[in-house]
Amino acid sequence: KYVAVQYGESGGIVGAVTETYLLERSRVVDVGPGERNYHIFYQMLTNSAICKQWGLGEASGYAYLSAEGAVATVEEMNDTREFASVQSALRTFRFSAEEVAAVWRMLASILLLGNVSFRPQAAGAGGDDGEVAEVVDEAALASAAGALGCEVEALRFPLLRKHIKVMRDTIVTHYTIKAAGQSRDALAKGAQWAAPLLSPPSLPH
Repeated sequence: KYVAVQYGESGGIVGAVTETYLLERSRVVDVGPGERNYHIFYQMLTNSAICKQWGLGEASGYAYLSAEGAVATVEEMNDTREFASVQSALRTFRFSAEEVAAVWRMLASILLLGNVSFRPQAAGAGGDDGEVAEVVDEAALASAAGALGCEVEALRFPLLRKHIKVMRDTIVTHYTIKAAGQSRDALAKGAQWAAPLLSPPSLPH
């Protein structure tokens, strides 16, 4: 919700208008040709300190920020200047340095997670259709896990398999490449990430 507060000449509040915006979670992981993801991702990448801290690079290097290998731009928008305005607004509303850092960390986690890709395991690995997934780039997985504050294996497990409790038994199902990608995208779209990242510096393993 967006609340516009109206002030009188004396400085007192005389009214307010509330508007409700629909935030498309699907946009976080699926950008169409000629479209941009949420502007804050591109704006954040103009800050060298944040990029250095989380090992981030140009927007073109992130699957969630480009469509068909191209990154859309908005002519009248200066991402560097807009990010400075965002930082100023956060200070105005008295967000602590720790809270602000947690927000950048969450956004970096999403970008890094989006670069985790999958390929078929070696023949004979099993699976319902013989296409059991494994991670292509271990460095990409490690970067995402580092930003999330968890061990690499703690992130690998939910990306590649699920376990179902049946009576006293636990059945482990390995994901196909398609299912692994869906699992990754579901994690990226999970709005609940914001809450744990705003308090402790790491996620439970």
